Amino acid sequence: SAPSREPKDELSALEVRLSEITPLVQQLPEQVKAGVTPHLEDFSRLSQKLLALVDVNHQEVLAQIQRHGRTLESTMTSSQQGMFHSTNFSHEEPPRGSGGWKLVKM
Repeated sequence: SAPSREPKDELSALEVRLSEITPLVQQLPEQVKAGVTPHLEDFSRLSQKLLALVDVNHQEVLAQIQRHGRTLESTMTSSQQGMFHSTNFSHEEPPRGSGGWKLVKM
């Protein structure tokens, strides 16, 4: 099974191919070149747009992952203080009375 490639890799592969095609197009007869060039230009414009989008999405996804990571971290920290270690009591969450817990009167 081929390793899955990032959209960015796919796009840069396309751009490499595009840069190989462009000189070939230059050698085509004028009439053919006139027909092909606009398509090539559209294609490279679109691939630039796509790259920009991939970049933006990549940044967004990264930001989301970091946000979730921070939330998870703070949740873990407060739950560890409150529940996992009976020696560390969290201030937000009074420990529940059970084996090894001190009872806290509210």
